[in-house]
Amino acid sequence: MRLQMNARRFLIILFPMLLVGAIAVGYKVRQLSCRRLTEIRQEEIVRQSEELMRSYLQGDVDHARECLQKNARLLEEATVLEPIGRALLLHLTYFHLYVLEKRVGNEAAAEAALIKAQYWVLKKAELMGVNVEKAMQDIRDFTGERIFEYIDDLDRRHNNGKEPAYIRDLREKGNVVPEQGDAAGADK
Repeated sequence: MRLQMNARRFLIILFPMLLVGAIAVGYKVRQLSCRRLTEIRQEEIVRQSEELMRSYLQGDVDHARECLQKNARLLEEATVLEPIGRALLLHLTYFHLYVLEKRVGNEAAAEAALIKAQYWVLKKAELMGVNVEKAMQDIRDFTGERIFEYIDDLDRRHNNGKEPAYIRDLREKGNVVPEQGDAAGADK
Protein backbone atom coordinates (compact mmCIF):
# COMPACT_ATOMS: atom_id res chain seq x y z
CA MET A 1 0.00 0.00 0.00
CA ARG A 2 2.81 2.40 0.92
CA LEU A 3 4.56 1.49 -2.32
CA GLN A 4 1.42 2.35 -4.30
CA MET A 5 1.13 5.75 -2.58
CA ASN A 6 4.77 6.57 -3.30
CA ALA A 7 4.32 5.51 -6.90
CA ARG A 8 1.18 7.66 -7.14
CA ARG A 9 3.02 10.71 -5.67
CA PHE A 10 5.88 10.07 -8.04
CA LEU A 11 3.49 10.00 -11.00
CA ILE A 12 1.70 13.13 -9.76
CA ILE A 13 5.04 14.95 -9.59
CA LEU A 14 6.40 13.42 -12.81
CA PHE A 15 3.30 14.01 -14.95
CA PRO A 16 3.45 17.86 -14.95
CA MET A 17 7.19 17.74 -15.69
CA LEU A 18 6.57 15.38 -18.62
CA LEU A 19 3.72 17.56 -19.82
CA VAL A 20 5.84 20.72 -19.68
CA GLY A 21 8.69 18.87 -21.42
CA ALA A 22 6.37 17.63 -24.16
CA ILE A 23 4.94 21.11 -24.66
CA ALA A 24 8.46 22.58 -24.82
CA VAL A 25 9.55 19.99 -27.38
CA GLY A 26 6.38 20.59 -29.41
CA TYR A 27 6.96 24.35 -29.29
CA LYS A 28 10.58 23.93 -30.41
CA VAL A 29 9.55 21.60 -33.28
CA ARG A 30 6.86 24.08 -34.33
CA GLN A 31 9.36 26.94 -34.12
CA LEU A 32 11.82 25.03 -36.29
CA SER A 33 9.05 24.09 -38.72
CA CYS A 34 7.94 27.73 -39.03
CA ARG A 35 11.53 28.85 -39.55
CA ARG A 36 12.00 26.20 -42.24
CA LEU A 37 8.74 27.19 -43.94
CA THR A 38 9.93 30.82 -43.96
CA GLU A 39 13.24 29.74 -45.49
CA ILE A 40 11.41 27.71 -48.14
CA ARG A 41 9.19 30.71 -49.01
CA GLN A 42 12.24 32.98 -49.18
CA GLU A 43 14.08 30.54 -51.46
CA GLU A 44 11.05 30.25 -53.74
CA ILE A 45 10.70 34.03 -54.05
CA VAL A 46 14.40 34.42 -54.84
CA ARG A 47 14.16 31.59 -57.39
CA GLN A 48 11.16 33.26 -59.08
CA SER A 49 12.94 36.62 -59.08
CA GLU A 50 16.07 35.12 -60.65
CA GLU A 51 13.94 33.36 -63.27
CA LEU A 52 12.20 36.63 -64.16
CA MET A 53 15.55 38.40 -64.48
CA ARG A 54 16.91 35.63 -66.75
CA SER A 55 13.79 35.94 -68.86
CA TYR A 56 14.19 39.75 -68.96
CA LEU A 57 17.64 39.28 -70.50
CA GLN A 58 16.24 37.10 -73.30
CA GLY A 59 13.05 38.93 -74.30
CA ASP A 60 12.05 41.76 -76.59
CA VAL A 61 11.09 45.13 -75.10
CA ASP A 62 7.55 44.15 -74.12
CA HIS A 63 8.64 40.86 -72.60
CA ALA A 64 11.58 42.47 -70.76
CA ARG A 65 9.27 45.19 -69.35
CA GLU A 66 6.70 42.59 -68.30
CA CYS A 67 9.38 40.53 -66.51
CA LEU A 68 10.68 43.59 -64.65
CA GLN A 69 7.18 44.67 -63.63
CA LYS A 70 6.32 41.15 -62.44
CA ASN A 71 9.59 41.02 -60.51
CA ALA A 72 8.85 44.38 -58.87
CA ARG A 73 5.37 43.18 -57.82
CA LEU A 74 6.78 39.89 -56.53
CA LEU A 75 9.44 41.65 -54.45
CA GLU A 76 7.12 44.42 -53.22
CA GLU A 77 4.83 41.73 -51.78
CA ALA A 78 7.69 39.57 -50.45
CA THR A 79 7.77 40.88 -46.90
CA VAL A 80 9.08 37.47 -45.82
CA LEU A 81 12.48 38.37 -47.33
CA GLU A 82 15.24 39.87 -45.23
CA PRO A 83 14.53 43.65 -45.42
CA ILE A 84 17.96 44.86 -46.60
CA GLY A 85 18.17 42.17 -49.29
CA ARG A 86 14.62 42.93 -50.41
CA ALA A 87 15.43 46.65 -50.67
CA LEU A 88 18.54 45.82 -52.73
CA LEU A 89 16.61 43.59 -55.14
CA LEU A 90 13.87 46.20 -55.51
CA HIS A 91 16.19 49.11 -56.23
CA LEU A 92 18.04 47.01 -58.84
CA THR A 93 14.76 45.98 -60.46
CA TYR A 94 13.56 49.58 -60.63
CA PHE A 95 16.92 50.75 -62.01
CA HIS A 96 16.56 48.10 -64.74
CA LEU A 97 13.06 49.36 -65.49
CA TYR A 98 14.32 52.97 -65.55
CA VAL A 99 17.00 52.09 -68.12
CA LEU A 100 14.59 50.12 -70.31
CA GLU A 101 11.97 52.91 -70.30
CA LYS A 102 14.60 55.58 -71.06
CA ARG A 103 15.86 53.51 -73.98
CA VAL A 104 12.41 53.33 -75.54
CA GLY A 105 11.69 57.01 -74.85
CA ASN A 106 8.96 56.47 -72.25
CA GLU A 107 9.98 59.39 -70.01
CA ALA A 108 7.06 59.23 -67.55
CA ALA A 109 7.55 55.51 -66.86
CA ALA A 110 11.32 56.01 -66.60
CA GLU A 111 10.89 58.82 -64.07
CA ALA A 112 8.44 56.73 -62.01
CA ALA A 113 10.87 53.80 -61.99
CA LEU A 114 13.73 56.10 -60.96
CA ILE A 115 11.74 57.51 -58.04
CA LYS A 116 10.91 53.98 -56.86
CA ALA A 117 14.56 52.93 -57.21
CA GLN A 118 15.68 55.94 -55.20
CA TYR A 119 13.12 55.15 -52.51
CA TRP A 120 14.50 51.62 -52.14
CA VAL A 121 18.10 52.88 -52.13
CA LEU A 122 17.13 55.22 -49.29
CA LYS A 123 15.21 52.45 -47.49
CA LYS A 124 18.21 50.12 -47.72
CA ALA A 125 20.50 52.82 -46.34
CA GLU A 126 18.06 53.46 -43.49
CA LEU A 127 17.93 49.74 -42.65
CA MET A 128 21.73 49.64 -42.65
CA GLY A 129 21.90 52.64 -40.31
CA VAL A 130 23.51 54.95 -42.87
CA ASN A 131 23.31 58.67 -42.14
CA VAL A 132 20.45 60.24 -44.15
CA GLU A 133 22.66 63.02 -45.55
CA LYS A 134 25.13 60.45 -46.88
CA ALA A 135 22.32 58.34 -48.31
CA MET A 136 20.84 61.35 -50.09
CA GLN A 137 24.24 62.33 -51.47
CA ASP A 138 24.73 58.80 -52.79
CA ILE A 139 21.35 59.03 -54.52
CA ARG A 140 22.27 62.40 -56.08
CA ASP A 141 25.64 61.02 -57.21
CA PHE A 142 23.95 58.14 -59.02
CA THR A 143 23.26 60.05 -62.24
CA GLY A 144 21.41 58.66 -65.25
CA GLU A 145 24.72 57.93 -66.96
CA ARG A 146 26.05 56.02 -63.93
CA ILE A 147 22.80 54.05 -63.67
CA PHE A 148 23.07 53.05 -67.34
CA GLU A 149 26.70 52.00 -66.92
CA TYR A 150 25.92 50.05 -63.76
CA ILE A 151 22.89 48.23 -65.19
CA ASP A 152 24.60 47.51 -68.53
CA ASP A 153 27.58 46.05 -66.69
CA LEU A 154 25.32 43.98 -64.43
CA ASP A 155 23.34 42.68 -67.41
CA ARG A 156 26.49 41.67 -69.29
CA ARG A 157 27.83 39.84 -66.24
CA HIS A 158 24.60 37.87 -65.99
CA ASN A 159 24.29 37.25 -69.73
CA ASN A 160 27.66 35.79 -70.74
CA GLY A 161 29.08 39.19 -71.69
CA LYS A 162 26.15 40.06 -73.98
CA GLU A 163 23.66 42.88 -73.69
CA PRO A 164 19.99 42.00 -73.12
CA ALA A 165 18.09 40.83 -76.19
CA TYR A 166 15.70 43.81 -76.03
CA ILE A 167 18.60 46.20 -76.80
CA ARG A 168 19.65 44.22 -79.86
CA ASP A 169 16.00 44.12 -80.92
CA LEU A 170 15.68 47.90 -80.54
CA ARG A 171 18.92 48.51 -82.42
CA GLU A 172 17.80 46.28 -85.32
CA LYS A 173 14.52 48.20 -85.51
CA GLY A 174 16.33 51.54 -85.14
CA ASN A 175 14.28 52.45 -82.07
CA VAL A 176 16.98 52.98 -79.44
CA VAL A 177 16.70 56.41 -77.86
CA PRO A 178 20.24 57.53 -77.01
CA GLU A 179 20.88 58.29 -73.37
CA GLN A 180 24.07 59.87 -72.11
CA GLY A 181 26.12 59.30 -75.26
CA ASP A 182 26.98 55.62 -75.75
CA ALA A 183 25.01 54.50 -72.69
CA ALA A 184 22.07 53.54 -74.90
CA GLY A 185 23.50 50.08 -75.17
CA ALA A 186 26.10 49.89 -77.92
CA ASP A 187 28.48 47.02 -77.28
CA LYS A 188 31.92 48.17 -76.27
